[in-house]
Formats: sequence, C-alpha cells, structure tokens
Amino acid sequence: MFSAAYFTYDGIYSGQYGLRIATFDTSAMQETTQTVPTINTIKSANSKRFYLAGVQQKDAPTFQFSLVSELPIDIYNRIDILSWLDGRASFKPLIIHQNDYNDLTFNCVFVVNSIRYFKDNCIGFTVTATFDSPYQKLPSIKKTVTSDGVEQTITIINNSDIKDEYIYPTVTFTAKKSLGSGEQITIQNVTDDAGGTRKFYFKNLLDASDVGGITVNVDNELKKITANKGGHLLQNFCYMDGAKMSHKNWLRLRKGENILNININGTVTIDCPQYIKIGF
Repeated sequence: MFSAAYFTYDGIYSGQYGLRIATFDTSAMQETTQTVPTINTIKSANSKRFYLAGVQQKDAPTFQFSLVSELPIDIYNRIDILSWLDGRASFKPLIIHQNDYNDLTFNCVFVVNSIRYFKDNCIGFTVTATFDSPYQKLPSIKKTVTSDGVEQTITIINNSDIKDEYIYPTVTFTAKKSLGSGEQITIQNVTDDAGGTRKFYFKNLLDASDVGGITVNVDNELKKITANKGGHLLQNFCYMDGAKMSHKNWLRLRKGENILNININGTVTIDCPQYIKIGF
C-alpha cells in the first residue's frame, strides 16, 4: 500500500506538481486487487481427476490509484498533468518513491478516469495503470569475464519470482581471436535441467580481415542477435555434438544457483534480469 508517495513517470517527478499516490483507507485491515492468472485444466471423459494444462496471464494487469495534491491545481498545471499522464502512446517507466518500491521499475500506461475536486478546486485525479507484464524489474545481475582462451567458471544466483520457468539473460561478447576449434565463445550452464549438455556457442564469426575482432549482442529472451560487423549470424549459432548438429541453444538460467563454464578469447558480459511479481 502507498502512503502519500511521490513518483516518477516517463522521467518526470510528480513532486513538481505536488502530486502523490495516496491511500485514504485508514482502517488497520486493508486489501488490494492482485493480478489473477487463468488456470487451464483438462479431463478425459473417464477420468476422475483434472490435469493442469497451463497457467496463462491472458490480460494485462491493471491497478487503480488516487493521485492527490495538498494544494489546489490550477488549470495550466491540470492541462500539463493530463498531457503527461493520460493515454500515452507506449508503456512508460514508473518509479514509486517509497522504501518498498525504490529499486523497482514498472512499465505502464495511465488512463485518467476522473478529476477529483474539493470545494470547487481540483486537487487530484483517479487513474488506472495498465502494466506491460505481471512482473516488474529489480536491477539486473551483471557478470563480466575477460580471458585469453582459458575456461573460467562463474556463478549467477537467479532470485526472480518465476520459479518454474527459465530466465533468459542478454549476452554481449567481444571475441578478439578464435578458440582452438574455430569457435568464438562457448557458455555451458552445468546446472541446467538438461544435465549440462546445452551449450551456447558461436563459430566462424572471424576471418583474416577481422583484425579488431567482433562484438555480438544476443538477447536470449527476444531471440535477437546483432553485431558490429557481418550479416545473418544464426548460421554461426550452432555446434556439432558428436554427429548431431545442435542449433540455437539460447542461454537460460534456472531459479537459484547457476554455474557457468565460459570460454572466450576476449570479454563477455552476462546481464540477467530479475523479475518480481507485481503487488501493491
């Protein structure tokens, strides 16, 4: 719950208008609406039990807030506030300046439902926020490794609230030279549920003309690969496991401890997002 908290939305601090997110309910026992996913079940005709077929968040989560000012809001500030808050064309970052929320960044779009008046003076607004996800982000975990081709091991603790699914980090690497078998980087999560057999791998990115090496950014969540040189890189994102070709093993991290074996002649940074379930 909020107790007269200032906030920053789309880089603009609400305090310049005197606006706060306010709670008017003074009772000791309070409750707020939370995001509710849809539970999908199936049952065969002769079965006595239902089976879980998946959990989905079908609709974007929404919450309603009261924004109030201690002083009356004149018409000029009211116009500015409505332009700033109401129905923006894309999700904008929201930071709530209260101890429990200072490290969290939400992405939302506000809709102004009503204007609040007291003794004929505008003192605030009732707004509904629609969020882009049932999760908000804590500061990400970043680990950087620099090596001349000697394998190194690091540990990443994934503390996200997503217990039964993987988190997919962003990997940015600069390979100055190739490794022994022509690859530029290998990352193996030995704690992966696949038994440590999955390997994040790029090969044949460099040729004799690549004096300064190559820098590649891999967004494993969005399945997007970009680089400072070269063209289509998916063909380089594969490796031979015996006689079997394995393609596109996007790097993934399970809940809790992840032990990664990394080999590169250059530098690699792993940026792991941390997702926390939305709740107010």
